[in-house]
Order: sequence, then structure tokens, then C-alpha cells
Amino acid sequence: MQNNFIAMIIVILYMVILLAISWYSTKYLQKKDSASFLFAKKAMGWHLVAMIVSGCAIGGSATLGVAEKAYTHGISAAWWTMAWAFAAVFYGAVLARRVNRSRYETVNQMYGAVYGDKFLTVSVVVQILNMFVVNALQVYAGGAILSSLLPEYFSLSTGIIVSAGVFMVITFIGGLWAAALSNIVNVAVIYVGILFGGIHALNSAGGVQGLTASLPSGIPWFGLNGFSLLIVVGWFVTMFVNAMPHTAVTQAAVAAKDPKNARTGIIAAGLIMIPPGIFSAIFGIAA
Repeated sequence: MQNNFIAMIIVILYMVILLAISWYSTKYLQKKDSASFLFAKKAMGWHLVAMIVSGCAIGGSATLGVAEKAYTHGISAAWWTMAWAFAAVFYGAVLARRVNRSRYETVNQMYGAVYGDKFLTVSVVVQILNMFVVNALQVYAGGAILSSLLPEYFSLSTGIIVSAGVFMVITFIGGLWAAALSNIVNVAVIYVGILFGGIHALNSAGGVQGLTASLPSGIPWFGLNGFSLLIVVGWFVTMFVNAMPHTAVTQAAVAAKDPKNARTGIIAAGLIMIPPGIFSAIFGIAA
């Protein structure tokens, strides 16, 4: 009960910090217009660009999803995060500067210019449906986590309302500035939790040797061939195709104050994604 109370205080403090950051971000909204709200007046440095993109990637699939795969296939589950990182680095190196220089602000605008208004309409509808499903699942997951970790304080429905409410308020108040600044906290919390947790899990099992000795045989737990080459290639293709038209990546490239910051920020985001994937896999192996 005491541990749950402490966890509840941490959750409340975390949400209050995010809301405070969102309120603070309003000072960067020089004008209450769409350019400032959606694209931060194209004034973001590379470090905030990196936070937007890495914060989008280091989520459930890159942490819990990798740990789940590592439970049965070992550290090679980190290839999933590596695939995201590769896609981000490629985008940063090849496309980010061009997107920042272009007159387009969304992927849909590019589609419309190339293929016409009918295709533009279809792409908008598909993107709305896609984001609705993704956001609905994320909100549901947030509510499920709150209700499972803190059942004394949150039911599933209450957890969903709190999870959705906090992040909607953050976005509505500060737009992209709020998303970027709050992601500094999000990425830091995830990084610290996973790195220190992974190290603790490894030490508790007696290090790599002790952990290896206690694991079932027949699986390359600390090898890179736990999944077939075809599956790994499939992950890289999937993430490559996903990253190129990804709303968050494109929006970050557009919001950068110049092509150099767009390029550097997205490449940095790709590199930031790698360690959490590896340590999440260690969690799965230890489990």
C-alpha cells in the first residue's frame, strides 16, 4: 500500500511537471496562429527536433515490445529499435534538409501537388483513420497501466480519462513547442528508468555470465541471430516505409530553424533510440 502511494505521488508529480512545461512553452508562441502552433515558427534547434522524433519512437513498441520479444528470442529483439534508428538516420541524412527548404508543410501537401486533389483527400482520410487508431491504443494503454499499477486510485475508465486529458491539454496549450519541451522530460524519464533498471536487472542475475548460465539452452540470448534474417529485414523495411511519411518526423523537419538543424536533429534522434532498445531487451532476458 505504501509503495502504491509513493507511485501515485510520482505519477501526479510527473503529470504536473508536464503541464507546467506546457504552460511555460506558451511564451514561445509569439502569435496565436497555425504556423506558431503547428510548426513553432520554424525556429527549433536541433536538440528539440531530436526530442520530437526520439520521443515519438521510444514508446511502447521500442521498450515493452522489445522486452516481450527478448523474453523468447534474446537481445536480437533490439533489431526492432535499430530499424527505427536506421530509418531516422536515413531521413535526416537524405531528406530532412530538402523537406525544411521546401514550400510544403505536410506530407499530404506533397501528395496533393504530385498526384492531385483527389489523392490528397484519400491520403488525409487514411492518415486520420491511422492516427485515430494509434492514439486510441496509446490512450487505452496509458489507462490500463495506471489502473494495473495503481488499482486503489484508478479504474480503467478513470485511467483512460486522465491519460487522454493530460496529453490533450499539453498539446492544446502549447502546440509543437509543448510537445518538444515535454519530450525532454519523457525521454529523460524513459532513458533513466530503462538504463538503470537494465543495469540493476543484469547485476541481480550475476552479470552476463550469471544470467547466461541460468537461461534455457538452445537460444542465442546474447547473439544477434535470435530472429531469422528475413524477419529482421522485414522490420527494417517496415520502419523505413513508416518513417518517410511519418507526421512527427516531417513536422520536426519543417519546424527546424534551418536545414542543418533539421538534419542534425533527426540523425541525433536515431542515435538516441538505440540504447533503450538494447536495455529493454536485457529486461526481457532477465524476466
